[in-house]
Amino acid sequence: MKALLTLSLLVTTSAFAQQALDVKGLKTLLTQRQAVLERVNAGMSKRLTTITRYPTELGPCDMTETSVQTVLKIEGTKLIVHSKEKYVPAPTPACAGFETQEVGVLFYEDKPSLALDLADLDETAAQIKTIQKIGDIIHMNMNAVVQNDDGTSATEAVTVKYDLTKPSFKNTIFIQSPMSIMNAEDIADIDVYSIDLKNVLFCDSADSDRCSQGDYSDILF
Repeated sequence: MKALLTLSLLVTTSAFAQQALDVKGLKTLLTQRQAVLERVNAGMSKRLTTITRYPTELGPCDMTETSVQTVLKIEGTKLIVHSKEKYVPAPTPACAGFETQEVGVLFYEDKPSLALDLADLDETAAQIKTIQKIGDIIHMNMNAVVQNDDGTSATEAVTVKYDLTKPSFKNTIFIQSPMSIMNAEDIADIDVYSIDLKNVLFCDSADSDRCSQGDYSDILF
């Protein structure tokens, strides 16, 4: 029994051992897992739950956004992603001016590739404070540079977690900043032909304001 307990302890400790990394070390890990990172298929899906705090005259209003994102189609080096989104304000006086909304959105996204992941790391390397590998999870703390609406920039503390066992499309499992927190959940593939595309927004990217609304039911054909 003592031997079994010792073995169990060793396995548990090994499975969740912490390892400090630098950007070069993380690049090596990503390169080793290239096949997993670049895997993508039509129907691949994830669920994101984001709570964002908006300032109002009556205090902060917490808005919960739930979005189910599905790879609708792969076109060369781009993905067309469908996002079924629901916004629910907290039942507080500060959120009195907000309403629950549901919307379907299509947007373009780069097809996952190791080259893009490595380029993203190079671009943000100066903002990264620490990288820790705990099991298959990467914990990254950053001083991220964000752009304000008035054109100025600011720095804020951001924590990001990646699951190295998942494809790039859904391996970001947690993001926390001063005003928001996002948790991602892996879900089963969705039949793309079951998605209602009759009245959706089609945007240049997930964060773009350049959108057009219409019936895109023929996009799969």
